[in-house]
Amino acid sequence: MPKFDGYKCCICGELQDDIWGHNPEPVKTEGRCCSYCNIEVVLLARLEMLSRMANNTKECSNDDCDTVVDNKEDDICTDCYMKEIDKEIYKYN
Repeated sequence: MPKFDGYKCCICGELQDDIWGHNPEPVKTEGRCCSYCNIEVVLLARLEMLSRMANNTKECSNDDCDTVVDNKEDDICTDCYMKEIDKEIYKYN
């Protein structure tokens, strides 16, 4: 039987000696995470995602913004939208 050397947690980077690990989604899409990161990072992210789904909200699509958008049809928060409008106005002035 081949020797198992463990795996590296895809979130914290610590070497783990257990065999299985945990699914890190939605935090990471590849690899396995340790039990600590599963509880402290992954499960909290999943709960937050479920809460947004239940409240019909999502994050602003602007990468520099973490505002929650209340209207499911909008992809961007009001502040970011106003900044985009300002940029367009100043282009022509």
